[in-house]
Amino acid sequence: DGDISYYGLGFLARRSYDNGFYYEGSLHYGKTESSYNSNDLSGVSNEYYDMKTPYYGINFEIGKTKQLNANAAFDIYGEYFYTRENGDSAVLSSGETYDFDSIASNRVRIGTRYTRQYGSEHELYAGAAYEYEFSGNASASYDGYVIPNSSLKGGSGMFELGYKIYTPTANAKRPVSIDLSLIGWFGKKEGIMPKLTARWYI
Repeated sequence: DGDISYYGLGFLARRSYDNGFYYEGSLHYGKTESSYNSNDLSGVSNEYYDMKTPYYGINFEIGKTKQLNANAAFDIYGEYFYTRENGDSAVLSSGETYDFDSIASNRVRIGTRYTRQYGSEHELYAGAAYEYEFSGNASASYDGYVIPNSSLKGGSGMFELGYKIYTPTANAKRPVSIDLSLIGWFGKKEGIMPKLTARWYI
């Protein structure tokens, strides 16, 4: 059993044009914290370790938005993601040392999204995408023996459904948005993820 959490900082830049074409990119850096424990090893007590490693990543997106009418728009986009988590060594509570290799992820995603605006402050959207992971291998070794790799390489489908609200102020139009969404994955990646995002526009 184990847990992984991460925290970091990022910078994103976006450029949009009147014809609906846009592109954006981001940089981010932070640390991951991993904890592991097991009672399944025969003849020993509970084994556990904690590990902290830095990570960094970039992504680039390009897309086109077509306005269907005054309140509805259809978006098609492509994205590339690169993330790397550095390797490290972890010492189990019993004294053994495991060496974890660095993990690099290269992903591309192609998707569409339909957005419906209600008034000047509310939006509903739904989307679908296909994502392919080219690497995503995780490996480790102990005392010269290599532990079998795990990998996320392969394709996954994604569906999303979300609601966005803008909060204008007297001095700026729509400086903050709150985005609440539900994302489902199937294929190589499986699961359902709720997501809450707050954005401040400058």
